[in-house]
Amino acid sequence: MTKKKASLGGFIISLFISLFMAGLYLGHPRLMEVMELKVFDLHFRWRGRVSAGPEVVIAAIDQKSIDELGRWPWHRSRMKSLVEELSRCGAKTVAFDITFPSPEMDLPSSEEYAFELLKGLTGSESAVSRQRIRQVLTRLDPDRDFGQALLKAGNTILGMFFFLSKEEVPKGQSMQSSPPFIASQRYPLVQKMDPEDTMASEDSANGRIPRGYGFESSLGILAESALANGFFNMYPDFDGIIRWAPLIIEYQGDYYPSLDMQVIRHYFGLTEDSLLIQMRGAGVESLLLEGIPVPVDERGHLLINYRGPHDTYPHYSICDILARRIPAENLRDKIVLVGATATGIYDMRYTPYKIMAGVEIHANILDSLLHLDFLSLPDHYFLIDLCILLLIGFLLGTFLSLTRPLTGLSLTACLLAGYAGFNQYLFTSRGIWINLVYPSAEIMIIFTLINLYRYITEEREKKRIKNSFECYLAPALVNELIQNPQMLRLGGERKLLTVLFSDIRGFTSISERMEPEALVSFLNEYMSIMSTIVLNYAGFLDKFIGDAIMAVYCAPLFREDHARLACQTALDMRGALLDINAGFQQKNLPHIRIGIGINSGDMIVGNMGSRQRMDYTVLGDNVNLASRLEGITKVYGVDIVISESTCQFVRNEFVVRELDRVRVKGKIQPVKIYELMGRVEDSSQLEPLLKGYHAGLNAYLNQRWEEGMEHFHQVLQAYPSDGPSKYYLDRCRQYLVSPPAPEWDGVLNLTAK
Repeated sequence: MTKKKASLGGFIISLFISLFMAGLYLGHPRLMEVMELKVFDLHFRWRGRVSAGPEVVIAAIDQKSIDELGRWPWHRSRMKSLVEELSRCGAKTVAFDITFPSPEMDLPSSEEYAFELLKGLTGSESAVSRQRIRQVLTRLDPDRDFGQALLKAGNTILGMFFFLSKEEVPKGQSMQSSPPFIASQRYPLVQKMDPEDTMASEDSANGRIPRGYGFESSLGILAESALANGFFNMYPDFDGIIRWAPLIIEYQGDYYPSLDMQVIRHYFGLTEDSLLIQMRGAGVESLLLEGIPVPVDERGHLLINYRGPHDTYPHYSICDILARRIPAENLRDKIVLVGATATGIYDMRYTPYKIMAGVEIHANILDSLLHLDFLSLPDHYFLIDLCILLLIGFLLGTFLSLTRPLTGLSLTACLLAGYAGFNQYLFTSRGIWINLVYPSAEIMIIFTLINLYRYITEEREKKRIKNSFECYLAPALVNELIQNPQMLRLGGERKLLTVLFSDIRGFTSISERMEPEALVSFLNEYMSIMSTIVLNYAGFLDKFIGDAIMAVYCAPLFREDHARLACQTALDMRGALLDINAGFQQKNLPHIRIGIGINSGDMIVGNMGSRQRMDYTVLGDNVNLASRLEGITKVYGVDIVISESTCQFVRNEFVVRELDRVRVKGKIQPVKIYELMGRVEDSSQLEPLLKGYHAGLNAYLNQRWEEGMEHFHQVLQAYPSDGPSKYYLDRCRQYLVSPPAPEWDGVLNLTAK
């Protein structure tokens, strides 16, 4: 299949998936909607707690107050005292997230009870007694006293709620006429945006503005004494979580504000014409607060911008307020929400922050209204979401069809992460909620199907090539060959590479003492472990030469850190040798040591051989030098020797020490060599050794033989097995007896490989 046809096929798949997701989005499947709602909840967790405004506090009917004041509901005299105390403290607005629908005292029943009690005590009946009892009880009317406290405070808003279905309405209350105090609470300004539309209340019952079929409020004497009344209805989404706050409910053709809107109105002292509902058809076009739009949907619902979990706003126990244990300045000029937070009162709701009291939800709503800090869906959000789905399909269909799978995976991951980050940015910084689930699902489905399509078509041919060549070529080379078939031609190119040679010391004598079968098993186990280490550091296993390993770094795949990878390989090979020898000891196999040589430089890399049989390898003087460095390890009694060129690449990442300047066989120019001792984090442990060693080496190079011998002798007292110190101690002794020629430059000439 041509690349053009493959690209076209991928684009068609992407377009089909985009149209499918758009249709799915318009169909609103419940599963996808649940997932999007859960992501909406996660947005709050990802955003974290937001600082709440200082205006709102909660007077809590909590467990502490119930324990101290008695079980709920409390006597009206206690609520009267609460209103008076809040007024004394200077609270600006007090809102009750509760109702007082029943009278505190049934006067006829109380009169009869008092009369029977008096009769039992005095033994006589008296008309005067009944009259006096009636007079006293009339004066002791707690509902009237509570109402007078509300009237005197002049800043209290009572809660109420509407029955939103006929089945909820208590028998006999259906279509009840509105008392004056209810009618006075409605939104005074309602504007029809389309004069030809009629705002039929029956339409509002069919899915737009919620419609009330009845209501329950506080007693008339209380409701009429309060500054205002507002509904506190809340209803969750179908998964049981409250995310929206209704600000408007239609009842008998009029529209009524929520408790929160009433609080805002009276907190700021707004006039009646400050609140305007603009209607289009049977839905809300906009809700204006002092000319500022509140972003409600067509149902009159506001997305709740939760500031944090249940303890975000200050809570003061009512028992502490009544006992004056709360400083008055904590309540002065505040909006005080009175509501239940005790679990047993059953006003706990599920929110994106898990369980929260209803009064706390009102606090979050008020905070958003106070600071005009809203969450909202964008205008024409359906169209925006559809455009996003189609745009994502176009981009993925274009790029995934033209890129390699790994590149496509990176692009897809970047697109997915970028869109998720942009989505969270809009939510956190702009207060805009756009769909995340559908675009994310679309991205993953398109990526999966396009790559599956490519695997069935294009990847089938690549698999055939791989199966043909991986039997006699290195896997890394096979993968490179699949992507670049031109590598099949003979020839090479010059590259800066790093080569590692590793060899078992004394392998000849080891092999002479072992049976061939045991030797093969011994060698295979060793090679398997060491080869894995090479591959772990992106090395290319060029070849095995008996017991030797040759590895190349930066070929065939380019790596800037090739020298570092080779050095890490060498250190891990040295570390792995301890475990290998421990295992060999249990099997009665010989203890082994290895030498490793590493060199970096320009080399020729490519396919060498004939057209019938090619070998991908490296050639050049720098390859030979790496092999010589492996042999030099035996001279100095060290495990790892690296060249000066390699040292320049890794000096800041590893601990190295200068060994010598040598002239290997076949080369004229001397080479400075170093021992690779460890990683940079090991420097503190090696510092004493290096300090004494370098002092001795400096004395040696300046032909101060006795001083050098003293330094090396001190090093060996602390580190008896240090090979370089032993070597230079012997050299100093030799030159002390037989000094070198006057033209001596400190270079060691090696005559053997």
